[in-house]
Amino acid sequence: MTDQPASSPRTALPMNASRWKQGLTLPDFVAQMSVDQDIMMRRLETVQLSEEERAAAAALQRPLRVLVMTEDWCTDCLMNLPILARLTEAAPAMETRVFIRSRWPELQAWFAAGGIAAIPVFAVLDEAFQLIGTWVERPKAANERIKRWKEEHPETQAIQQDASLSKEKRKTRLAHIYTGLKIEMETWYAESLQAATVQEIVDILK
Repeated sequence: MTDQPASSPRTALPMNASRWKQGLTLPDFVAQMSVDQDIMMRRLETVQLSEEERAAAAALQRPLRVLVMTEDWCTDCLMNLPILARLTEAAPAMETRVFIRSRWPELQAWFAAGGIAAIPVFAVLDEAFQLIGTWVERPKAANERIKRWKEEHPETQAIQQDASLSKEKRKTRLAHIYTGLKIEMETWYAESLQAATVQEIVDILK
């Protein structure tokens, strides 16, 4: 579910200059993370754009804001927020703020009214905070990879559906599996998915 056009709830996006300032900068978001902070910090240090990708971002001259709605436990955010960070650095007039979904129910409800329930949401706004377009969850090319991974790991669903497991045991068993998934996902992004994310986001930003 990616590269979606602007959703069309009847009311305007509940965002203005005052609310925008309440959003977290990327460093502030990372500082408050309680899940996978080490992985996020490492990816923010190691993820780099190609020369062509930097040039595409640098060519974006109009002022833009990217509203990120997410949670710190979101694996797709872990993969894609560092890519957005590099694009923000390269674009001369782009600014990013992070809004934690559980703390902003009005934003969550607004996006849900437009059919967007997944995170992260990267919502591109103009100077007047009008929505230009949204990018959601992961690049399209990642969906087939995720589908294949789930088929190769049926134990994940079995653990989730095992009523005999306590909440803590289920969490512990799934954590081990998802750690492996995160490692695989980093490889996927290094191979090709980062380029897909960049292209989809830049297409909205143009």
